[in-house]
Amino acid sequence: MDEQVYKDMSVVEGEHWWFVARRQYLKRIIAKFVFRERVDLELCEIGSGTGGNLPLLAEFGNVTAIEMEPYARQFIEQRGLDNVVKVAGGSLPDDIDLTAQYDGVFLLDVVEHIQDDLAALKAVQKFIRKDGVLVTTVPAYQWLWSAHDVANHHCRRYTLPDYRRLLENAGYQVQYASYFNSVLFPLAVVERVSSRLKGAIDNVDTGLSIPVGVINSTLKALFGLERLWAGILNIPFGLSMVVVATKKD
Repeated sequence: MDEQVYKDMSVVEGEHWWFVARRQYLKRIIAKFVFRERVDLELCEIGSGTGGNLPLLAEFGNVTAIEMEPYARQFIEQRGLDNVVKVAGGSLPDDIDLTAQYDGVFLLDVVEHIQDDLAALKAVQKFIRKDGVLVTTVPAYQWLWSAHDVANHHCRRYTLPDYRRLLENAGYQVQYASYFNSVLFPLAVVERVSSRLKGAIDNVDTGLSIPVGVINSTLKALFGLERLWAGILNIPFGLSMVVVATKKD
């Protein structure tokens, strides 16, 4: 991604409704499928960006953060998180120099950036312990493609059946799969369609600014409701999807 996107992300991800509510949702997913009342977990996030997810992951164990962009890694290092035990460069599928294996590996809105997504998912397997899990999120529906995808250098968006199939072809067994960011889905569809009709799809826009206080709080509360059924219900639509998978025996 462009440096400006990373800079904007580092400024807003602590308070912006989308980042905050998404972390609330993911916390439930991690507690149910990764933590499972175990201690001393070793976790790895590949594609950490500016490190917005690392404080959450560090609640559950020691974290290794992999980020290909040196500019973004600066923001991670500035956080000074005790449980983030390693920050390193690297990219999928072939350029990550790790020999360790982890209880949980996280690809959070990463796979959509990678041209050869199948090869990337196959490559991740060697970093997952036998009883470990992969937690991955990606954006949903190619027909929702917008200027935001362009600004973030996305290669594609997915449907849940297609993404499940991709993971299975890469050698994973899916344990849980669901769309999320569903409560706000109708509003988002209206906004995306409106932008398309206005011809705004090619205007590069990071969309990374915090809305006015009451709007930010309202959107955060609405999206935040979804943590109540995270990991329990399989929601049939949404702006994003989450999949928890293990390596096939």
